Amino acid sequence: MKITGFCAALAASVITISCMANVAQAGIIDTDNDSFIDQDTQLEWMDFNITAGQSHNSVVENLASGLLYDGWRLPTESEVITLHYNAFYDISYKWAEYPDSVSPHAIGKSRNDLNVRQQYGESSFQAVFDAMGGADGAADNTHALFEDSNGDLGYLVWRNYDETGFDDHVTVNWGWGTTIEHLRTSTGASFSTMLVRGDSSSTTEVPEPSSLAILALGVAGLSFRRFKKYS
Repeated sequence: MKITGFCAALAASVITISCMANVAQAGIIDTDNDSFIDQDTQLEWMDFNITAGQSHNSVVENLASGLLYDGWRLPTESEVITLHYNAFYDISYKWAEYPDSVSPHAIGKSRNDLNVRQQYGESSFQAVFDAMGGADGAADNTHALFEDSNGDLGYLVWRNYDETGFDDHVTVNWGWGTTIEHLRTSTGASFSTMLVRGDSSSTTEVPEPSSLAILALGVAGLSFRRFKKYS
């Protein structure tokens, strides 16, 4: 079924927020378990680099009981869109979504901070990129695959630039039909498959790693608002 609005997809999967001290506005908590947690949904996501270089088909086969990814599952379309929003909306310089496009997508562009020498430094996305784990290690060009509500492939893509004059950006794409089905067998280093554990419809227990790198990007919380930003 085609998603008719970004807000509808968000509402379908966001649960009641559990308020905690020192939680970043972006809501992403890094763990020592090769994973990160979306604080708003309390879903635990596998770092994207863990499945990098493995085909989507191979990852799916290894979800069976007793195999490599036992205990994990494929996320739903709305869970991926919600993660994209929770992680990047509040730290984006520009944000736009096109759910009714022929190729539905939502895109956020970063704020790149100028350092004292008036050169571009790390973007506002960098800490989140680091927490999520880039599929190719450096996260220069990461494609994280998932299956949309029709069972077709979609993907969340990062562009993490080191050069000055380029803004980092993140895009989630869904509802493209069979356009990228050939990627099910791709083993490219920049491709990974998104895996999650927990239930977004109920409160889940957040694991307690030995140390949590909490991203200090702002005040915790998420409110429904108009999903559009302008320069």
